[in-house]
Amino acid sequence: MGFKPLKAAMLCLIANAASGAFGAVGIPVITGAQMGNMTPLALSQTLVYTIPFISFCIPFLLILIVDGFKGIKETLPALLVVSGTYAILQAVTMVTMGPELANIISALASMGVLALFLRKWQPKNTFIVKKERQILNRNKRIAALKY
Repeated sequence: MGFKPLKAAMLCLIANAASGAFGAVGIPVITGAQMGNMTPLALSQTLVYTIPFISFCIPFLLILIVDGFKGIKETLPALLVVSGTYAILQAVTMVTMGPELANIISALASMGVLALFLRKWQPKNTFIVKKERQILNRNKRIAALKY
């Protein structure tokens, strides 16, 4: 996509911040509940007070890092749709079903809702990453020598 490697790694780490609490199908929450002598559903219902709010802010933070406040302003309707859908469904899933499907259901549903929303609305400007400096042909050849 044209991002610098360090920026791409930073974006991935931030994007995974909120969902990291649930890990692979809620295993960290289930393990934490077992260690604390509670049910996974009870711990999940406790986490609903913090995790959905963090999840709501993550898309805004990602756009802020990539394109600044201008990007947030241009994509605000889409950000509100995807963040709201994700946070609400995550909270509902955490309270009713437990930690196992909290991120899976909310992620799939928010992608679907965003796809439907983008059929009706499009941002005025499209973000394009500035081209990186061209690597000299000599450096390309040197890098390919090991192969």
